[in-house]
Amino acid sequence: MKRTGRENRNGGRKAGFRVALAALLLVVLCFGTAGADGRRPVVVRQEDGQRIIAPSRQPGGAVPVPPQMPEPTEEASGRSANGGGVYTEIAPGVYAVPVYAVDASSWISRSEPDAYLPARLIDGNEETSWQFSTEESALKETYVYFTFDSPVDVDGLWIKNGFWKTTQDLDQYTRNSRVRDLGIAFRYEGSEEWTDKQTVRLKDDKKRQDWQKLSLGSHTGVTGVRFRIMSIYKGSRFPDDVCISEVQFVKGGQ
Repeated sequence: MKRTGRENRNGGRKAGFRVALAALLLVVLCFGTAGADGRRPVVVRQEDGQRIIAPSRQPGGAVPVPPQMPEPTEEASGRSANGGGVYTEIAPGVYAVPVYAVDASSWISRSEPDAYLPARLIDGNEETSWQFSTEESALKETYVYFTFDSPVDVDGLWIKNGFWKTTQDLDQYTRNSRVRDLGIAFRYEGSEEWTDKQTVRLKDDKKRQDWQKLSLGSHTGVTGVRFRIMSIYKGSRFPDDVCISEVQFVKGGQ
């Protein structure tokens, strides 16, 4: 039967539509969908107390980021005198200062790339640790940087020095090195300079029953704190590997 011109045109439109739909499906299957800004979507998940952000079709590209601090309750919170961050009360008259981000000039990644990241310092798990090797980064040239989301007040430092983990009845604290002398400097709102430098000596506390609690003096309007590793207590098995398990800055309690 001979087709009319209209039938031919309608058939052509349908065939063209099917080809376009098939092409679109092929693009989606091969490349995935993009967000409104043209970037690939991401997947956010929890691993070992950390938020892991990764491209949805690239699980090998996961990037650890510092975990979020829990929201403080209204009855157990304080606010900085300069209107900055909110603090959670962790002891009578002592408030935890939330860290927004942490970074370091060096960390060990030769065997387990994610095991000893700077984020381990604030993950709330005393059996994980930030570690660096003096073979790769010299003492007095190794730094840790803590950043706050808004200007805060800092009066003290609570720290769990060394590696607070026992594996197969082996005490990793004594097997690895610990920090002895720790340089601390502050950065304030409106400035990029590190000032108010001081050096504190940490105890080599092999019993490790609690935080070491250090007074740093009263500092207001702080936007960052920098650690500089000055000297160490050497470990018996891994003297080149230096560890700190947990760090908490505090307001009050002096």
